[in-house]
Amino acid sequence: MSADHFRRAPGLSPSRRRLLTALAALPALPFLAGPAARARAATDADADLERLGGLWVCTWGDCDPYIYDPRVGDPEADIPPGTPFVDLPDWWICPVCGHEKDIFIPE
Repeated sequence: MSADHFRRAPGLSPSRRRLLTALAALPALPFLAGPAARARAATDADADLERLGGLWVCTWGDCDPYIYDPRVGDPEADIPPGTPFVDLPDWWICPVCGHEKDIFIPE
């Protein structure tokens, strides 16, 4: 529904018309979306994660464990979002326990 719809609607007070016009101009909020939109968003996120190689978990016994999410990257190590685990540099270590990436396994 467009914002113009409320400008032309008869019987609305000016304040209600302004409120409805402003609300109609807002982008759709995910928590207000219906089940189909939420399912579509979840499917898109799953496809994105799969394309990036999935989540990887540190298997060191004393680790919290840390889970590397390629959608997030590792900002503290200047690893940008969208970096698959297999493309991490050789110097990269687990930010929680400090072990190398050879002890990580796909989740």
